[in-house]
Amino acid sequence: MGTFVLNIMLARHLPPSEYGHVSILFGVLFLLQVVNTTLVFYPMTVRCSVALPDKSRALIHTSLLILVPLSIPLCIGLAVVNLANGRADLALAAIAYFLCWQFQEYCRRALFAELRFRDAILGDAISYLGQTLVVVSLFWYVESLSMSAIFWVMALTSAVAACVQARQARLTMPNAAGLAGTWQDFWQIGRYSLTSNVLGITRFQILSWTLALAYGAGSTASYQAALNVLNVANPVLFALLNLIPQLAARAHLSGRSSAWNAARNCALLGAPVIFALYCSALIEPRLILSAFYGAGSPYLDLTGPVRVLVLAFMAGYATEAVCSFLHGIDAPRTAVVINGIGVAISIVVGLPLIILYGVMGAAAATLISAIARLVASHMILKRMLLEDRVGQVI
Repeated sequence: MGTFVLNIMLARHLPPSEYGHVSILFGVLFLLQVVNTTLVFYPMTVRCSVALPDKSRALIHTSLLILVPLSIPLCIGLAVVNLANGRADLALAAIAYFLCWQFQEYCRRALFAELRFRDAILGDAISYLGQTLVVVSLFWYVESLSMSAIFWVMALTSAVAACVQARQARLTMPNAAGLAGTWQDFWQIGRYSLTSNVLGITRFQILSWTLALAYGAGSTASYQAALNVLNVANPVLFALLNLIPQLAARAHLSGRSSAWNAARNCALLGAPVIFALYCSALIEPRLILSAFYGAGSPYLDLTGPVRVLVLAFMAGYATEAVCSFLHGIDAPRTAVVINGIGVAISIVVGLPLIILYGVMGAAAATLISAIARLVASHMILKRMLLEDRVGQVI
């Protein structure tokens, strides 16, 4: 929720062209973070969910030795992106934030791996809510706040949160014993998940980049501002999607049908809250846009794109639940197919729709891509469950 509020504050206070550049940079940050999530955090969580306590602790500590060297080329890539974008002034601050963010994410995932979700709340509050409160205060007292200063604030709050959660997780110096075997195991688990998640994020980034090339960063800002309205549900959504693979992995010992029942029940648990938020945006998009960005905001005319994106996100929720289930049963290659279809559709229909209709075209491409993913996920899931029942009968 803290990241969401921060995004809203940036949209309110930055000119559209500047916010467009910032949203592209945040998109790159999330794209890079996917590498660590899929190759370190996700395999660690999956393996720890079915391991004995001693083995689980060993895996958590060994994971840090994988995370550190993996982050180095990602930081280099982040610096290159800033230089290519003409924002060398942001490179150091963005790298500092990325490193602190990754270590804090590692600490919170260590708690998640042991199902200590409540213990992670304090650190998450410091990191996500803390950075938002500080930035909002600075916007209030400082007339012109630079993005470099904002990134340093985010780095500081992430570092403090990491220290708190590291202490809660009782992390100690990692042991390199078994490092090579653990990395090979993590790579086997995460490589297809990496491809799947990169495709999932790229599906949106392609549309943002196309808008920037065709109409300028201001159009990218409008598309991101419309997405922000739907992102209000992300805290609940991400919590469920992080939990589904663990539940599915444990239930998978009794077969795919049992694993899907566990995943489906988890998805249904959060559905009322998520769909209530989506429906409010569908019914009163202008009211929400005004509440988010102010009565005189240039984003108030985005009611059409917001309504189209609501339908896309509703379809996407069911698809993401299926993809999380696939990750939990060690079938990420199937999720790659689903997200690959989404990217292909975004490319094929996105370019002409954006050229013809701008931001509305990007929203329409998002919806078409979401429908294609939903149909593909339904067909794949139906086939997998049918094969599981046939296998049980035989």
